[in-house]
Amino acid sequence: MITLTSASSGTGNGMLSFSVGTNSNLVALSGTISINGQTFTVAQGAHFNDVPTTDPFHDFIGKLSARGITNGCGSGNFCSNQMIPRDQAAIFLIRALGETPSTTQRFSDVPMGSFGFGEINRLFELGISGGCGGGNYCPTSLLTRGQFAVFLVRAFNL
Repeated sequence: MITLTSASSGTGNGMLSFSVGTNSNLVALSGTISINGQTFTVAQGAHFNDVPTTDPFHDFIGKLSARGITNGCGSGNFCSNQMIPRDQAAIFLIRALGETPSTTQRFSDVPMGSFGFGEINRLFELGISGGCGGGNYCPTSLLTRGQFAVFLVRAFNL
C-alpha cells in the first residue's frame, strides 16, 4: 500500500512524500501515483521466506524482484547462498538488460524448449557469452566469479 505522507492537496510547486508498507506477499507488487497527468510507478520486491530484513542482501534481492529479474528459486525462497548455474545467470542478465529472448538455437547442449533457451542464445547474439567450448553453453555448470565478471562487463559495457 502506498500512503501519501505530505501534501494531500495544493497548487504550485511543492514536494510529495510517500511511504510503502511492508510486502509480505510471495510476489512483487507495484502501485502508481498520478500527479498532474504524470504517473509514477512504485515497485516493491516479493517477500522471500529465506531472506529476512536483517540479511545484508535483502535490499539488493528485493530490487531484483521488484524489476522482474527474479522470482526466486521456488517455495517462496530466494536461495541467496547457492551458487548460480550458467542458465540462471543468462536469465538474470537478459531480464536486467530488458532484452527479448532469442528464438534461434546457438548451442548444441541447449535445445529448443530447454530452461533458459531464449536467454542463453540471446547472450550469444549480444556477444556476452560464446559458451563453454565445443559449441556448448554448459547450462547447468556453475559460474565462477571470474566468468561472471566477464558476463557483467560485456553486458553493461563496463
